[in-house]
Amino acid sequence: AALAAAVAVFLVATRVFPYRSLNHDEAVYLQQAALLLDGQLSLFPPVDDAFRPWFFVPDGGRLYPKYAPVTAAIFAVGKLLGSYHVALVGVAAALVALTYATTAEAFDRQTGALAALLMAATPQFLVEASVFLSYAPTGALNLAFAWAYLRADRTGDPRLAAGAGAATGLAFFARPFTAVTFAAPFLAHAGWRLLSATRHDWRSGTPPLTGRLRDRVALLAPTAALGLVGVGTSLAYNAAVTGDPLLFPYEAFAPLDGLGFGHRELLGYSREFTPALGVRATAHALVALFGAWVVAGPLGSALAALGAASALPDADARVAAFGGVVPAVVLGNTYFWGTLNALGALDTRGDGLADFLGPFYHFDALAPVAAFAAVGLLALAARVRARWPAGRRARLVATA
Repeated sequence: AALAAAVAVFLVATRVFPYRSLNHDEAVYLQQAALLLDGQLSLFPPVDDAFRPWFFVPDGGRLYPKYAPVTAAIFAVGKLLGSYHVALVGVAAALVALTYATTAEAFDRQTGALAALLMAATPQFLVEASVFLSYAPTGALNLAFAWAYLRADRTGDPRLAAGAGAATGLAFFARPFTAVTFAAPFLAHAGWRLLSATRHDWRSGTPPLTGRLRDRVALLAPTAALGLVGVGTSLAYNAAVTGDPLLFPYEAFAPLDGLGFGHRELLGYSREFTPALGVRATAHALVALFGAWVVAGPLGSALAALGAASALPDADARVAAFGGVVPAVVLGNTYFWGTLNALGALDTRGDGLADFLGPFYHFDALAPVAAFAAVGLLALAARVRARWPAGRRARLVATA
């Protein structure tokens, strides 16, 4: 499945997008990748105002990119291996493989294999992984965190716990709000595990920090430590580029292009972003996502709903944490006016980039949707097997 996805993404990237997509941000990441390959973080044009690439911030005699360098570094590695497209292929394969691994960890290997196939057939994945943007690379880092965290939780392996922290720390460096939104359900799971360990030790009369709580803290400590290293690296980069560790480059570029409600502005375009408008934009994004951009559109959405209905009532907290990524992504991006910008004029179809590239701010919801669609498909198959004999099942499958 990962190999098929890699081939498909290479074909889409080179045949559908030979001259890049409508999203001008691709130029920023590729220019930034070229800078990194030259050992630079900023551009130094010889004549002021003669060279102004998209989304670069002027600062004296230099220009620095609006975005953090993680995504560009991934693309730069592809260039070192022969072509920027190598990075797209690698990220695509990693996303499908990590969808398998994370789903298998939350459910079982059969479900994981089916989820990987469904992820590889997801339109949003195929399009987004084929362009030089940050959503797919950050999604791969987030899935690496989810897999390592869940596996460390099951096995107690501190190396996996450290890997989870490194992955989410790197995701934070790449896209801070995206990483925090994705990690929120797993942070809740970690808190629940700490609380459960504390209650167990208290009821059993175990002295403080000597029983299950000590073991749980020892396991979570590497995750927290490496995650904070990622945060510290991001702040150090801010200090090196903007001169202030708390001033992110995208904030220096457009101070009013951020989270929250109220007056928002980017490149001369401004809106009063109200909670009602955020909810309305989110509703439009979800209609697009579940109607066209997840695997099999409405059919895949129905399978995911069936899977969630059959799995979540009796699921353990690990499954709930993985499934919780979907509402976390939805709620988080309701608070971000970028969801509205991606859609453009809500009453005009095809006005925004999301009509061409899908609701890309909701990219991290794709893997859990594929996982629960796999659960739903297996549950449906089990019901068919129990209800109809083999001959009729064969006719039903052939008809379908």
